[in-house]
Amino acid sequence: MLDLFAGSGALGIEAVSRGAQSCCFVEQSNKALPVLKANVQIIGNQGQVVRGDAARFVTTGTQTYDLVFADPPYDWSTGNAESMLKELSSRLTPMGLIVFERRSTSAPLVPPAGLVLEDQRTWGETTVYFIGVGAPEEEEGH
Repeated sequence: MLDLFAGSGALGIEAVSRGAQSCCFVEQSNKALPVLKANVQIIGNQGQVVRGDAARFVTTGTQTYDLVFADPPYDWSTGNAESMLKELSSRLTPMGLIVFERRSTSAPLVPPAGLVLEDQRTWGETTVYFIGVGAPEEEEGH
């Protein structure tokens, strides 16, 4: 799995504690990195900590993921969020899922081609989007 904007790593660590084989944690904050690294050690280093910009990270590499958590800063623009979703569409396994958190007053996310909004929940100031891989379109004549 992939935990973008990982902070302390709570979401990815919870997933590992519930059976995920490993997690890649991406965080750029110098304040959060020591806490994140210490927390990953607690779970037996079942993860990789990457110091860097999450938006840039998803544009590099070829690793695919079953599950992606993205919790960007609440002031992140809808354009940035939708660009990230577009990049993530090629980084998901066939049954992959993106869990994307945003401020509830932000414009709704529209998944790009290849992804589908499976569910959306709002709790107070937070909206969480559950976005999965869409079914491949059938070819005409089949």
